[in-house]
Amino acid sequence: MNKWSIRSSLPPKSFVGFLTALLLCATGVTAQEDLTSWNKRMSITLSGYIPPAVAETLTNFPILVVLSNTPAGSGFSYADFLTPPFGDLRFSATTNGAPLNYEVETWNTNGNSFVWVQVPAVTDATTTIWAFWGKSATLPISATNGATWSNAYLGVWHMATNTTAMTDSSTNRRTSTISGTIGYVPASPANGACDFTPNSYIQAAGTFPTLSTNYTVSTWVNIDSNASVNMYLVGAYGSGFILGLTNTTRCLAFYDNAVWKSSGYYLPTGVWKQVAYTRNGTNGTFYVDGVVVRKITNALPCAASALFQIGGSPTWNVYLDGRIDEVRVSGLDRGSNWIAAAYQSVANSAFITYGNPDNGGRPVVSNDTALTDMSEVATLKGILASTGSGTDTKVFLLWGTTDGGANLGAWANTNQFPDGTPVGPVSCVVSGVVGTTYYYRYYATNSLGDTWANQSLAFSVGLLPVTKTWSATAGSDSNWFTAANWTPAVVPTTGDVVLIDSSLSTITNVLLTNSTAPLGMLIISNRNLTCSNWTTTISATNIILHNGGILTLPGSTATNAMTNRVYLICSNLTIDAGGWILVESKGFKVTQGPGKGTSNGSNFNSGGGHGGKAENIALAG
Repeated sequence: MNKWSIRSSLPPKSFVGFLTALLLCATGVTAQEDLTSWNKRMSITLSGYIPPAVAETLTNFPILVVLSNTPAGSGFSYADFLTPPFGDLRFSATTNGAPLNYEVETWNTNGNSFVWVQVPAVTDATTTIWAFWGKSATLPISATNGATWSNAYLGVWHMATNTTAMTDSSTNRRTSTISGTIGYVPASPANGACDFTPNSYIQAAGTFPTLSTNYTVSTWVNIDSNASVNMYLVGAYGSGFILGLTNTTRCLAFYDNAVWKSSGYYLPTGVWKQVAYTRNGTNGTFYVDGVVVRKITNALPCAASALFQIGGSPTWNVYLDGRIDEVRVSGLDRGSNWIAAAYQSVANSAFITYGNPDNGGRPVVSNDTALTDMSEVATLKGILASTGSGTDTKVFLLWGTTDGGANLGAWANTNQFPDGTPVGPVSCVVSGVVGTTYYYRYYATNSLGDTWANQSLAFSVGLLPVTKTWSATAGSDSNWFTAANWTPAVVPTTGDVVLIDSSLSTITNVLLTNSTAPLGMLIISNRNLTCSNWTTTISATNIILHNGGILTLPGSTATNAMTNRVYLICSNLTIDAGGWILVESKGFKVTQGPGKGTSNGSNFNSGGGHGGKAENIALAG
């Protein structure tokens, strides 16, 4: 008897027998903006803030927000920005309030990004602001003009580079000149620091303002060695001011009006310390790591100086051997609560708690990967991370040869997943895609709005180059195992990509009398491959039957023995419209079947075995 069977003995993969292009689914401040239209938002809570014993609201306080990629789908992702690199980044004190001033110190899509945000009011550990992204928007001017440091800051240097690109981040926007050798160390309290050696310093352009009333000078410092001379941290030498260390004792001190004022605190080497000095009338206060270490009563105003320098002074011939981060000078006394909070915000990694990004109740969907093989098939994967808090969630896959962006009507193909698709991975198998680049993007909606996955992703599926082509012509036999019937003249062997079509041959039938080698791919169009013998197998990773491509058997048998079958061992089987597995009328002849009945002692003849056929049912006429 003839019969056909299909078996996969290769690594587990989904059996594919789909139509061309068929989808089978598996389940200061800028102007007021409507922040509800941003695709992504995330809460940022100052949960690690330790408020003072006597309550005080810190107004327009800068905090350091650190952003980085987190797990796909439900976390923060740089890919969700629609105006890269960060033109659509916004912050607000509420879920739809006025945007806050912010400054991007460093933006690194392959790691951590550091952003300073001016918080209107810090009261306690419940103080919360919101970050927003995922919108075609324009970078606000307040992100580039120093507005984040508009609260009486005279100068702010983040020390995030050791080049002349380092600019005063305050509204004064002073450029810098570097002298000597200054290194850069990425590990510091706040995103990198400058490493000074003797005879090196940074000088800001222009005349520094006169500190004629109250003021605050602060920085972070890490001393490399126990030098035998004074160490210059920051200041304006001459009739101005200096925050530095005196002699070999490394005693924190402040210089005003040609007189050193000592804190009595001796800094250790090899350890980061936040140091600060404030003046309020005749009262001066020294701080280390946010804590008061000494108060004095002979504080004085300072005159202006044209030479504001960091790390050293060539005029005084005093330099720092060590590292400096976050230099700030303010035209007011910040006070103990502010300085303590400034220390906490940098030193305490738990100062900020980041919420899970959400879509304002809308669904959360993202693109995953596209898995392709050499059989005109791609599996387009995505992740439905959340159905949102709305109702009637629907999930779609958009794909085509052009990138439709965030425009539904611009995509050539749209597939909607079944209602009730659960949270988790989703995927669609696309067949008949070959010869060009394709794009895809996931999209989801619910009663509260819609959301797009990241930006579109591209994929391509290309057939492996054909290594053996059927080329038998009149006068030759039709046997698979005749080398002369192939171009080149070698019988297909392991890994070959075999093409049987009308391009080189006039003989329309190929006879396979024994099993093939394990091929890479077998492609048949407008030709028959006839399988003879019960043990004959066709083995290939991918088998494709294009229009007119037929797998069949020789004919019906004249005995009651099972002699022929179509036996496939493959990972993927693709049958296009017009392709067939055809064994109809190729079973037992009439009277030759193995079964017959009896009645009243008389024998009745056996019936026939009609075999069957397999085709692309959806397109079969």
